Amino acid sequence: MNANDIILPGFQIEVTRRCNLNCIQCNRKKDRKEKVLTFSQFKKIVDAAMPIQKVQLLGGGEPFLNKDIKKMIDYCGEKKIHMGIVTNGTLLPDTVYPHVTYVLSIDHIIEE
Repeated sequence: MNANDIILPGFQIEVTRRCNLNCIQCNRKKDRKEKVLTFSQFKKIVDAAMPIQKVQLLGGGEPFLNKDIKKMIDYCGEKKIHMGIVTNGTLLPDTVYPHVTYVLSIDHIIEE
């Protein structure tokens, strides 16, 4: 068996480290570089991993801050790939995507 014979059911990928929150317990605050995954990079990774069933967007940032997120969502929809998006929930889109599941990451609640 060689690497070309392996079929992945899916993979996880970080599309940005940027975040719109400043949670006190976050260990990624000092690592908030402006690095983002472009749509062409994302497409290249997805195409190389085909056939896959799921892509999970996660990481130390808010995926909806990536300007190419809609293109990524649409591309996975075209390819019949289910997406899971780990999000803080503050920037959810108005559009309903049947192939997308949102996982809300709530790390801290402050009583007021």
